[in-house]
Amino acid sequence: MRRGLIVAIALGLMLPSPGLAAERGSIEGVVMNESTGGPQIGVEVTLVGTTADLSDPFERTATTDADGKFRFRGLATGPELFYTIDAVYKGGLYPSDALQIPNDTDEPPVIETTTRVWEPTTDPDVMLVRRNLAFAIPRGDSIAVVESLKIVNLSEDAYIGRGAELGAAEPSPTFGLALPPGATESTVAILRSSLTVPQLEPTSFGMALTAAIPPGDTELTYSYRLTGAGGSYDLSRTALYPVLEFSVLAEPPLRIESNRLDEDGEQTIDDTQYRRWSAAEDLDPGDQVQALAIADAGTPAALIGGAVAVGLLVLGAVAFGLIRRSTRRRDERLARELDAITPRDRDDLVMEIARLDLDYRAGKLDRARWNERRAGLKARLEARDEAGARS
Repeated sequence: MRRGLIVAIALGLMLPSPGLAAERGSIEGVVMNESTGGPQIGVEVTLVGTTADLSDPFERTATTDADGKFRFRGLATGPELFYTIDAVYKGGLYPSDALQIPNDTDEPPVIETTTRVWEPTTDPDVMLVRRNLAFAIPRGDSIAVVESLKIVNLSEDAYIGRGAELGAAEPSPTFGLALPPGATESTVAILRSSLTVPQLEPTSFGMALTAAIPPGDTELTYSYRLTGAGGSYDLSRTALYPVLEFSVLAEPPLRIESNRLDEDGEQTIDDTQYRRWSAAEDLDPGDQVQALAIADAGTPAALIGGAVAVGLLVLGAVAFGLIRRSTRRRDERLARELDAITPRDRDDLVMEIARLDLDYRAGKLDRARWNERRAGLKARLEARDEAGARS
């Protein structure tokens, strides 16, 4: 959440953009505690709003009353305005999907919403990954990786992260993503999730979600880009939670060499044929999975360790910087292709940029990191708009 933010333009004083109705509406809702089955009093709720052109994001806060209810009045209406609700309960962040207030009603519109919270747990032993499928897709001198996870919270409480403080006002990173060493922060993006995820946070082991993980199953799909040397790309990682099924599906001409994955036949998805490599046994937390994606047309490679591996990572990082600066068009095309595999709502991208801007204004991000992450999100948004205009 963003505390102490000085909002330059309060929502009630915003001038409507041309073509937008000046009518005001309300968003009202209730916070329900799924652990107790009743409304939750005293939860701080933050309204985050922005326009479609991402100008002047703003926020308001409220606290739920004795009936667990909250209300935000005097909100501008229209299709160019987006709102989300972020609730923090006992150290867990519970964000909403994007909301809009219509401007074509006879009476001042009221949008009703319900936010669900749970009692928290910080025990990582309640978490496991039932399925982790990683798709390796060749893209010239780099590869795109799309990972699809089914996450399971075995407890009846919401998991808020092993380092979280119960009752803290600021939420901590929750579920960690085990990423290869070459997956940089600027290339990691959530493509689709059954859970609303405001943003990702960098950690010592890769990246982590910021939203509390509710009991039961959560579906998550994310992507990143890897560069390599000599036609090989390092997909190695350390398991953070028990993993019951782990497979890499490589699009030809890629193949996989690994200490834990065995070739497991072929699979066709949406007219694309993949070669599949799977772990014969479950992975335990701390297990090392060494894996290289190798282009068959290149020089055969084996698993590389020690100083040579470090050298490859350095070369890969340098190459990535050069590629990223010189091939924005290719990145936009890749974004369109990844969205075709796992579509993502435009509203979610708009709200993610708005939240990012608010964090920067609140001093939570330095300018370089903010610029890099914002540019990546904007490229995805522009690519999606361009693809929509062509369809």
